[in-house]
Amino acid sequence: MNNELKQQMIKEVSEIFDSREPNVSEIYPMVREIYLNPYGWPEIDTLRHEVCLCLIFGLYQAAITLTNHMLESFLKFALSYKHSFDNHLGEIKDGSLKSLLDFLQPGFELYDGKDLGYTINRACRVGLISKEQKKQLHEFRESFRNAYNHAEKRKIHENRKIPVQYANLSEGGELTPTPESVHKIFEMPFLHGLTQCYHAKANAPSYFLCIDAIVRETMPKLFKNTESTSDAGV
Repeated sequence: MNNELKQQMIKEVSEIFDSREPNVSEIYPMVREIYLNPYGWPEIDTLRHEVCLCLIFGLYQAAITLTNHMLESFLKFALSYKHSFDNHLGEIKDGSLKSLLDFLQPGFELYDGKDLGYTINRACRVGLISKEQKKQLHEFRESFRNAYNHAEKRKIHENRKIPVQYANLSEGGELTPTPESVHKIFEMPFLHGLTQCYHAKANAPSYFLCIDAIVRETMPKLFKNTESTSDAGV
């Protein structure tokens, strides 16, 4: 890479960071404690870290999509570990890796292929989450996980409407504005890219904060020596 190209790339990256500064100022205080306080659960901490960065830099659609994955992973890991702990399958008789894997394998095989609806219900049934959290997670499953992961625009925009005004172009090149009218967002696919961006910005932070709180509240139920850190997002 020649020096001229290198300097140009540095300039472009600096412009990217500068353009994100207002978002950083707005969002970082909201997620700072979560960003600085890991769970101590490596399987989930990498996802927590990356969602925080997505939010801090204003990548809200990416944040929702990754929070969806974090939710599903959290439930499967929690259920799998609980199954192993409760059933003492393949007890660890020595310190070998094989004994550890034999102990964990049944639980992870049991839940790896389960869908989100099942794992939410199961997590409530075995006492990992409350009935209120179960209800909330099912709402997230429909409005965020299914909507974004399957690109179901009707679930994203529902029956929301916006005012629209456009202009007709005459053969002579004159623009004639039409009266303003109200239309459902779902019926205007050419606006979905922009409106989904705004939808994600409005919902991604609160969605992640809720999932983070559930993870921190669940960990002491699963790992008995873990202290609750549910106030990390406050």
